[in-house]
Amino acid sequence: MVLPAQIPSPQPSPRLGGAREQGQGPDAPPLALTVPLSRFTSRVGGGSAFFVRLYYTTMKSKLPDFSGKMVSIHSAREDTPCLIGDAHFEVLGGRLFVVGVVPRGGSAGDWVAGLPTAFAWDKVQDYIIFDSAADYAKRVEMYDKKKKRRKA
Repeated sequence: MVLPAQIPSPQPSPRLGGAREQGQGPDAPPLALTVPLSRFTSRVGGGSAFFVRLYYTTMKSKLPDFSGKMVSIHSAREDTPCLIGDAHFEVLGGRLFVVGVVPRGGSAGDWVAGLPTAFAWDKVQDYIIFDSAADYAKRVEMYDKKKKRRKA
């Protein structure tokens, strides 16, 4: 049995500059090594995948509902937005993505139409939700007409 008088008090680490000044010698353990790692890591699941699943599960109710919609997604590093049909959220490689299919008219010359695509949700600067591909095409047509009128 250890009596309270025998329990050593926590000692400052020499790496922090306190132990040597107080004359406790260089053999005092660093503070970081005296705290068990289990205090910082999760005992259930653990790791970043656990965090992402937990984050995704909690955020799921706060994420936009893209079901049956056409979504135009824009990031700060891209000049043109990415158009995604049948968009939904998936966790891929520990990150949250908007996943779907590139619709007809969604790329210059339709060279990627019908192919699956994914966009990292943490890279989204802004997005626009259209009711359908027809709604998107109608609005693009309206924009093009206004643009032509301005040039004339």
